[in-house]
Amino acid sequence: MNHHADRNSLKASAHRQQRARPGRRSLRKKVKSQEDEIQDHQRDLRELVELRETVYALISEHGAPDTPQEDEPANYPYTDLPEGIICFGGYDQWLNRMQERFPTVRFLPVSNRYDSGILRRVPCIWIQSGYISHIMYYRIVNDPRAARIETYYFNSHSVESSSKLLTETMKKHK
Repeated sequence: MNHHADRNSLKASAHRQQRARPGRRSLRKKVKSQEDEIQDHQRDLRELVELRETVYALISEHGAPDTPQEDEPANYPYTDLPEGIICFGGYDQWLNRMQERFPTVRFLPVSNRYDSGILRRVPCIWIQSGYISHIMYYRIVNDPRAARIETYYFNSHSVESSSKLLTETMKKHK
């Protein structure tokens, strides 16, 4: 009789395991899918790092244009921008000159740590990536991305070019 009970117990255990297999299989598929997504994101991140380093090397090697051709002179200080724009990065002289031109824009040097709470109710951020460490760059890029804040990049170290890009881009997005 005891032998019969053990046999029934084994049958019940085997039956439970078979019912659990599809669930485990489904979980394995989900885990595999998520691991693949993580690998895709890591690959994209590596590609972005390489792209950023390439652009930085090109700018360092060939230099950025100092004075762009302007069709019309801009009137500075320029105050016709949305409230709350924040700019990260740039060297000290660039920051000072840009702040003089755009008093309503908040320019933050990358040497300062910032509280991600400053990104609340910000219409957009701008990044001068040439003077930002990789760690700070990723934080500056990921925080607004998580908050779905529009991000723009200055493509020049020139104050003139950066000023023109900022004003033209913001006029288009009003």
